[in-house]
Amino acid sequence: MKEGIALKRNYVPGSQMWFPRGKRFSGDTQLRGFGCGLVALEDFCIYRGLIPEPGSRDDYMEELRRMKRRYLPIVPQLGIAPYYLPLLINRYFRKKHLPVRIRRSFYPGRMEERVAAQLRRDLPVIFAAGPTIPFLFRKERLPLCKLSDGVAVKVSSVRAHYMTVVGLETDREGTPLLKVASWGDFYYVRVGDLKRFAKRTIPFTTRFYEMGVTKES
Repeated sequence: MKEGIALKRNYVPGSQMWFPRGKRFSGDTQLRGFGCGLVALEDFCIYRGLIPEPGSRDDYMEELRRMKRRYLPIVPQLGIAPYYLPLLINRYFRKKHLPVRIRRSFYPGRMEERVAAQLRRDLPVIFAAGPTIPFLFRKERLPLCKLSDGVAVKVSSVRAHYMTVVGLETDREGTPLLKVASWGDFYYVRVGDLKRFAKRTIPFTTRFYEMGVTKES
C-alpha cells in the first residue's frame, strides 16, 4: 500500500456496544442502539486532551451517560439527526469551556482534500453515514472493510451511523480508503463506496464535520 495520512498519536476508540440491552427506552439501551455520535465525540475529546482519559471502561461509559443526560439527548428509537449533531456538540464545547468548535460541514464530493487537511492538523474527523431514502434505497448500506492480503474486503455494513476518520490510505490495488473507528475497532471505507452511498441517503445527511481549534488545547 502507498503511504497515507494518519493522526500523529495512537487513537483508542470506544464502543456503544459496551452498554447492555435492557428495557426498550432505558438510557443504556438508547446508548447501545443510538449512541455512536456520543462515542465519536468522547473519543475526539480524549484524543485531543480536552477531557481526562478514563481510567476504566466503566469510567468511559459513565462519561457517555453524563453527555447524554446533560448535553446530547438521544431521541428514543431515532438517535440524533446529522443536521442537529453539530449544534449539540458545539453546545457541549461551550458549556464545558473547551477551545474547539465544529465550524462547518462538508460532503463526500471533495472529501479527500478536506479530510486530509484535518488529519494533518491532528484532528480526528467525525462523519455521518446518513439514513437512506425511504422506499427507493431502503436496503442500501455502506460497506465496511478489513484488509486481506492488502486488499479491502467487506466484512460488515452500516447506515444512519456516526464514525470517525483516523487515516487516509490506499490498498494494494490502489483503491482510496478512509480508515475509520467504529464499535471499538478500525475498519476501512472505500471512498468510491461512500460517494455512491451518499447519493442514496436523505440529502445532506452523509456529511463530515470540520473542527476548528479556537486556541491551543
